[in-house]
Amino acid sequence: MMKIIPLSILLGFASNSLAYEIEDDHIAIAQLLTNYAALNGTNFVIYPEVKGRVNVAGLELDEITQNQLIDVLTRHDFIATKKDDVVYVLTRFSVEHLGKGIGPNWGN
Repeated sequence: MMKIIPLSILLGFASNSLAYEIEDDHIAIAQLLTNYAALNGTNFVIYPEVKGRVNVAGLELDEITQNQLIDVLTRHDFIATKKDDVVYVLTRFSVEHLGKGIGPNWGN
């Protein structure tokens, strides 16, 4: 089952200061996407296989840009595709070997 982060829930986070747990410059991918969504109003659907921690060394998470986020996703073999107003985050393996895919890459 996919993890859906609806904008209505994320707006509640936007009014408070964002909290995130970083260990050795790494953050959980779901937490990174949730924080980005709260700051930018992006709707994400995160596929179940998208998990783990990603390296965010040198990034200001309260000011992360779309290009920086895409770079982090790419470095960790995740792919973000967009259809309508929703960004779907999948693993590269899912796209290349299982044929999953929604639309064009996000940011193109």
